[in-house]
Amino acid sequence: MKVNDKKELHLKTAVELQKLLKTANKTLSDLKLDHVQNKLKNTRSIFNTRQEIAVMKSILTMKLNVKEEE
Repeated sequence: MKVNDKKELHLKTAVELQKLLKTANKTLSDLKLDHVQNKLKNTRSIFNTRQEIAVMKSILTMKLNVKEEE
């Protein structure tokens, strides 16, 4: 994930991040299914998607913690 992509994620609201996280999880499950069925040519995409999910979760947790403190 590029730095600009991470900056854009920081600008999104918690609700938008949750929607993105849901679609990323769906994408990950589709990629895993394709991998099992030998349809996936780029197996690195599974790793990249997992990394994106981790970044989204971190940002979402940070945003939710900031709202609780206020």
